[in-house]
Amino acid sequence: MPTTTKELMLARYYELCDKRDEVNKRIVPLQVELDKWNAKVAEAQAAARDTKAEIEAERDGPAWLELKTEIMQLAAVLHFIPPRK
Repeated sequence: MPTTTKELMLARYYELCDKRDEVNKRIVPLQVELDKWNAKVAEAQAAARDTKAEIEAERDGPAWLELKTEIMQLAAVLHFIPPRK
């Protein structure tokens, strides 16, 4: 039985470590599942980056900005744009 402050603190330390270790042991299956989900997320992010690169390639960078700028300028001058026939 611990009697000194140091012994009491050491006993508490071991008690807390045992609780921590017990929880860590119980969550192993959850951690495995989380790791699988994180791998899927990383794969989805890579696919999204690839798709974004394809979109940007189709838009042709500066030419796309020029196109949008000209549309905006014409819309500002025309004020009203009737529906297409």
